[in-house]
This record gives sequence, structure tokens and C-alpha cells, in this order.
Amino acid sequence: MKLSKPSINVALYCFLIVVASRFTYLIISLVWNSIMHSDESIFDILNRWDAGWYTSIIRDGYMLEPSEHENGDAANWAFFPLYPLLVKGVVAATALSINQAGVILSTLLFFATLIVVHHYISMTRDRESANTVILLLGFGPYSFYYSSLYTESLFILLVALGFYCLEKEKWTLAGAVGALLSMTRITGVMFSIVFFIKCLIVHLREGKTLKSFLPAFLKNEKQLFSLLLIPVGLFAYMTYLYFHVGDPFAFKNIQIAWGRDNTNPLIRLYEGLTSDRSSAYLAIWGILGIAGAVYLFIKKRYTEAFFGFVCITIPIMSNLQSLPRYFMGSLILALAVNDWICRIKPFPKTVLLITIAILNIPLLLLWFAGHPLVT
Repeated sequence: MKLSKPSINVALYCFLIVVASRFTYLIISLVWNSIMHSDESIFDILNRWDAGWYTSIIRDGYMLEPSEHENGDAANWAFFPLYPLLVKGVVAATALSINQAGVILSTLLFFATLIVVHHYISMTRDRESANTVILLLGFGPYSFYYSSLYTESLFILLVALGFYCLEKEKWTLAGAVGALLSMTRITGVMFSIVFFIKCLIVHLREGKTLKSFLPAFLKNEKQLFSLLLIPVGLFAYMTYLYFHVGDPFAFKNIQIAWGRDNTNPLIRLYEGLTSDRSSAYLAIWGILGIAGAVYLFIKKRYTEAFFGFVCITIPIMSNLQSLPRYFMGSLILALAVNDWICRIKPFPKTVLLITIAILNIPLLLLWFAGHPLVT
């Protein structure tokens, strides 16, 4: 198939953004090594915190019983299997180390994400918004997660593909992507509700009534089959856990080892705001996430609003830790920020984007240092 010139231009633009942003990481890592008198490679220095858990899955598989943390009550069951399986495949097919394979794979997935996101935003907004969101994702706060041994790059690629397929009304492809999402993170299974909402929107857009939707949906074999595909990834992992450790909900139950217990998200945010500065900082990201989802709802982007809302509120319910990562790693909430930025006049918009890019540098240094604020 011959690629059109616009498609080639988009791919080149996205490629240049990835190269420029990751080259910045390389330079900063060299400066960091010089200051700290260390000699860590860019592949090692980009992998901190949960990268160790994914490494354990890739190297040794899932544990039979908890044995990590001081109390020996933690296991790697909390981390879903699709991403470590992909990295393991790269390691098996090459001579790369796990860290090298993870960084390279995540970066390639991120490059693919930018292309898909650009097409999706061009289709649902305009070309200018699409160009801006690529800059935001490439240089914005916490964008280093997209090149780490984390699920962020895979998850946002699948989210972008899923929403793109829904916009094109490619139901079976959307269902298949949803199945992969639910094998990547627990929030991925919520794409099933997004799928259902989109089917309802299409039904109403065709001039049909709300009352006739459910009977029509149940008779639509393609839509119904595609919807049922989405939780397959989660069910596959639950089945594996049942035979491996005897508990299909081990991924959820083991969360207690990280001090995660579900509570009202509003109470959680209030407690964070009235606690120490680190907790307040994380709570502000949660509030921004909810505000972003509300903003998308007001703009009548209902599927995006719902998915952005669940991607931030489910983590808030259990803990404030890692909320900035969940914000940027949902993709949808980053799109809400982009929508707001694109309303600003060109000059202040440029200044804002540069400021946002600069803010990523201290966060990257905190990541290199293994600071708990950027877990």
C-alpha cells in the first residue's frame, strides 16, 4: 500500500519529536552521571521503581507466593502480563538486556502512539490540535515514563487505537484492542463501557430512539461480539492466576502490600490536600484529572470523558501515589489539557508549552534519583 504524503509527513514529525525528546534525556543523563560520579547507561537510569517488578516477571515469571517488601507480603501479581510478555519476546529475539529491550520497545510503542494520536485528533479536532498534542506528549511532564520499563507506552498506544477504531466504527478491531487493554491494566477493562457508550451515540445519531437501543444492540452480532471481546484479556489473566496461585483476584488482593485500600475518592483527595506537601501535590493532580474529565464531558466528548474519569478516580480510591503517572498515562486526560492549551493565542501558547517542557527536567532528575514523588 502506497502511503500518502500527509501520512509520511505525520510520521516524520512524530519521529523527530521522539528523537529530540529522547536525545534530551540522554544529555541530561550524562550530566547526572557527571554530577553523581556514576556511570549508569541511559537504559539503566531510565528504569526505576516498578521497573524492578516487571524485570522480575520477564526474568522469572510470576511468583508462587508473596516474599517481597520488609514484611514479605508483596508479589508481582499486581502487574498485568501483556507488556512484560512483549519485552520478554524482544529479549528472546535479540541480544538485548531486559532494560535495553524495555526502553527500546517502549520508545517504539510511543512513536506509534504519536502517529495514531495525531490521526485521531486530526479526525476529532483539527490539525493544529494534533500537532500540539504531539509536543505535549513528547516533552510534557512525566513523559519519560513512555520510554521506561513501564506499561505507559503500551497502554496509551492501545487507548489511542481503541478510540480511533471507535471513531471509525470498526467494532471488531475496537473489541480486539480492548482485549489487549484489559491484559495491560485493570482500568483497560473499562473500555467496554466506552464501547457501549459509543454504540449508543451512533444509534442516537442515526435518529433512532433511546428505547430502541438495547434491543437493537443485542441483535447486532458484530457489536455484541466485539463488546464481549474486551474483558477477555482480564479473564485470561484471572484464569492464569487461579491455576498458578489459586486466587483469580490475586492481582487485586495483593494491593494491600502497597497500602492500597479503597475509599471515597473525595475523602482521599481531602486527606491529601490537608496532609503534607507531597500528598497535596499528588492530590492536585487528582483534582486536575477529574477537572479534565468534566471539561471533556462539557465539550460533549462523552466516551473520552468517561474513560478519563475512571482512569483517574480508580487510582484515587486506593491511593494518591503515582497519580501524575496515571494522569499522563491515561492519554485521555492529556488530550483534555491539549484542548485547553489550543484555545490560547499563539504566543502565550508557545510560552506555556516551553514552560511545560522545562518542568519535565526536574521531574526527570527526581526519577533518576529514585525519588518517591515520581514512582
